[in-house]
Amino acid sequence: MAPKKPKAAGGWTSIRYSYNKAKEVGGIKELYNALKRSNTCKVCALGMGGKTGGMRNEMGDTLQVCKKSIQSQVQDMSPGIGDNFFEQNSLRDLAKLTGR
Repeated sequence: MAPKKPKAAGGWTSIRYSYNKAKEVGGIKELYNALKRSNTCKVCALGMGGKTGGMRNEMGDTLQVCKKSIQSQVQDMSPGIGDNFFEQNSLRDLAKLTGR
């Protein structure tokens, strides 16, 4: 079976995707502020600029960020599991679920 080709690798589709992810965590400003902080990428440990500030690639170019980095930052900014989650779901039931 041939690998599935991506529908888009950049352009307006990527911008729309990033905008939709930003809406999940409160808006563009919140996501932008989180991405520009001085830290490493949560996915590859590169690409976020390190001590020089976020949103830089390995060459130091600014305004560079990958989708995986956006996804992991959005996940970190999302609310945690509720206190009553394990009261409502047993470990046996959770073990039956697939990774999906």
